[in-house]
Amino acid sequence: MRITRRQLRKIVQERIAHPRDGLGKNIADAEFPIVVGYNLRGQDQSEIAYNQDELDDILDDVANSGMPYSLDSLEDMEPGDRPVGSDIEQYTEGKMRITRRQLRNIIRESLNEQGNIGASAELTQGPDREAVSAAWPDGVTHNGENVFKKFYDSVGPGGVDDAEQWMRDEGYDGQEVYLGYDPQSDMFVMGFDAFLEYDQDSEMEAFVVGLSPDGRARETITTVPGGFYSAGHRAVKTAMPQIIDVRLD
Repeated sequence: MRITRRQLRKIVQERIAHPRDGLGKNIADAEFPIVVGYNLRGQDQSEIAYNQDELDDILDDVANSGMPYSLDSLEDMEPGDRPVGSDIEQYTEGKMRITRRQLRNIIRESLNEQGNIGASAELTQGPDREAVSAAWPDGVTHNGENVFKKFYDSVGPGGVDDAEQWMRDEGYDGQEVYLGYDPQSDMFVMGFDAFLEYDQDSEMEAFVVGLSPDGRARETITTVPGGFYSAGHRAVKTAMPQIIDVRLD
């Protein structure tokens, strides 16, 4: 169940955060910058909030997912344990980093796994967006093969790794934000918020890659100024009117 930001503020203002390293704080006493600590899939992670809006955004994901969390003073943390930026999360062991967008995807997919067991959507049968969303990630298939595993959880070449490499070969670097399926061409489409890798002054663009059903990147469909949402998404819808939105970030 999703709660509003106002309801969340009211709840957390009355609750003491779970202690972490003896530095647990009450949200009502938060002094910025502050570190939100939580445990995701067995790994301790943390993220910096520099103001109330950023803290609200983080807690919208973390608190609503039911995960225990803590609020810690950035100044009190050891330098080696501090997250490295406002848009970065950091595992306490191994220094593995994920973006806030990836955190939200993991949480949403975990909640979907818990709430939509048994739902299914076969893309070749033309399901609507609601059916795909209800079945994601375990129940969305293409010719019987799980789409999430093919494009996001595969071992070996293909999927998002293949699309990212294709994008880098074209001189861009970016973050994956979209997956769609076009039944007319029997092709998948992966969208990125991207920047020209060797131009520090470049503006964000949408970079759109076409992939075959086996998960391999085949072509650059388009690049559009302004990021994938909404310029890139609109361009894809125009070029492929029958496209099925499989994953919207």
